[in-house]
Amino acid sequence: MPKPPSLTLHEDSRAFIPFSFLPFSFEFRILPVPSVLLDMVDVDNRTLLQTTVDDGKTLHLVSNVTRFKQIAHPQISVADGGWHSFSLRIRGSRLEVEIDGYTVLWLEGQEVRRVSARLSSLVLSSIGCYRSTTIDFAKVYVEGTVIRGACEMVD
Repeated sequence: MPKPPSLTLHEDSRAFIPFSFLPFSFEFRILPVPSVLLDMVDVDNRTLLQTTVDDGKTLHLVSNVTRFKQIAHPQISVADGGWHSFSLRIRGSRLEVEIDGYTVLWLEGQEVRRVSARLSSLVLSSIGCYRSTTIDFAKVYVEGTVIRGACEMVD
């Protein structure tokens, strides 16, 4: 069985994925350092929303405009060295982030409508490995030290 396309991001590296459809899904395995897992940006590259990982390995949803911040349950540790699935969904005025099949972060209301109308790109930047059956990592624009087609993070 073929492996899904993969990508390794090193420190200060980013992968820019044009927004084209939802749900936006990928699998990831990241190092336990504070970082931005997913940055949702507009056409001017301004941040609309971010999904971040703090020093306690906890996931956060942060709005750059309203300064809203939601913290996932502390038992949801995404920087534990294992592979995790990520899915971003927007339905009407509700945005959901699923990790390993569970909704762990969400946002509702006018902010979601604003994000939906302005979302242009999704930017991955946490140090680690990414793979997906719906994203062609061989063709996404990247910056920094990036390895395509392999995961350089080993157990």
